[in-house]
Amino acid sequence: MENIIAVEIGNTNVVLGIYRNDSLLRSFRISSTKCYTKDELYVLISSFLEKVGLKFQDVTALLISSVVPSLTDIFFAFTKSYFSFEPFVLSSKDISFKTALDNEKELGEDRVANVIAALEKYSPPFLIVDLGTATTFCLVDEKSTYLGGAIAPGIGISFEALMKKAARLNETKIEKPTTLLGKNTKDSLNIGFYYGFLKMVDGLVIQFKEILTMNTKSKVLVIATGGFSEFLAKDSLTIDVVEPFLTLEGLRLCYLRNKK
Repeated sequence: MENIIAVEIGNTNVVLGIYRNDSLLRSFRISSTKCYTKDELYVLISSFLEKVGLKFQDVTALLISSVVPSLTDIFFAFTKSYFSFEPFVLSSKDISFKTALDNEKELGEDRVANVIAALEKYSPPFLIVDLGTATTFCLVDEKSTYLGGAIAPGIGISFEALMKKAARLNETKIEKPTTLLGKNTKDSLNIGFYYGFLKMVDGLVIQFKEILTMNTKSKVLVIATGGFSEFLAKDSLTIDVVEPFLTLEGLRLCYLRNKK
């Protein structure tokens, strides 16, 4: 039996998934803006393992997908200190699909994992929309070739930037608006960000779907993932399925393939 800790290190959050074989037992989220020590990670991860009935000696592998090199180093050092194995760190070397990119090394590890997981579960062509710190779009054609995509700011980081730069705006959090016409600052902000990002996503998806259907009549599946995917997907006109842990699953699949 394999008990795996899969760690997705993003610019805002670190998502940890604890797997027993191919089943995700539970996920946990911590901030990636904090400078952790090895001992702090030990305390945090010990408590996460305890919540699923596991101990450190039960863990057989720790996997890392990261876009934050400094945190990669900390998790690597933590693993070497507290386990009898080194972590598996996903990189551009693990791209197992064809691409049409100018330079494969520029493809972020999170996007590599997303495409691997999507190809395992769904038939191409498809489009992956990752709604995290950044909003990314990944196009995969019917021949399973990664064509390219786009990167836009994420809804959360954009909201935070506005709060910092606009002196007269009070701190609040993004919520789904209950009206389309804001009569106070809070409602106006929620309308602008919620529907503004929703329309951006739907608009780009429609254009990208035209690219994917140029040479085929196959239906293009639109897969949403990332921290804001469930928040925005319900009102999207283009998103077909939500896979909140697509990156963790791709990381696990890549590890298993390397192990074989």
